Amino acid sequence: MTRKAVKIAVVAAAVTAVGGAGIATVVQDGSDNTKITNVSAGTHVSAKKAKVPCVVPNSRVAKYRHFERTEYVWNNNYPWRTSAWGPKNVEIKKGEKVSNVVTATLGAPIKSINLAVGFQVNQEKSTDISMRWRLKTRRHFTLRVGQGFKVYKFNVYQALGYIQAGGGGYCVFNGKYSYVGSSYAKNFWTLDDKCTYNSKGKQVLCKKSDVTY
Repeated sequence: MTRKAVKIAVVAAAVTAVGGAGIATVVQDGSDNTKITNVSAGTHVSAKKAKVPCVVPNSRVAKYRHFERTEYVWNNNYPWRTSAWGPKNVEIKKGEKVSNVVTATLGAPIKSINLAVGFQVNQEKSTDISMRWRLKTRRHFTLRVGQGFKVYKFNVYQALGYIQAGGGGYCVFNGKYSYVGSSYAKNFWTLDDKCTYNSKGKQVLCKKSDVTY
């Protein structure tokens, strides 16, 4: 059996991030391939190179969060996991720290990702584990405390532009973005607990006749 426990945090509303600007250029090598390279302010760019598409460097930005699922993590170390023979009372009381998670930044700044998903993706939170079980039958039980996360998907884009000819090789942002990829951010929000025992080589959930709280 499982039981929902203390709710730790409420996920904030999403805020759309905005992009920045920078310097870059695209150099044609005479083939069908297009190479992106940095160009200093003093680099000469001919008129025929002007208006060539380019990617603004350091311009990646996270946008558009989407709720994906609720996910639980069950660690195999104390105080997240313990075991005991019944009948007896088992109690866990301990302060612990849990961290939010971002699976990949894809080059987007953490600040931009925080704005997109509505919470700090690398924040560490303190929580108190306070669980008590009454094991009622003579059986060996495994007791677990799980960390609940709300999982959000976000996209990463990069700013596009055109080379500006003249005294330098500046990539001028044209107001458009290209899609880079998607990643996930996990926000810790609650604790859960689970009681199991071994039955014919498999872990099965405890019944009401086995355990109370």
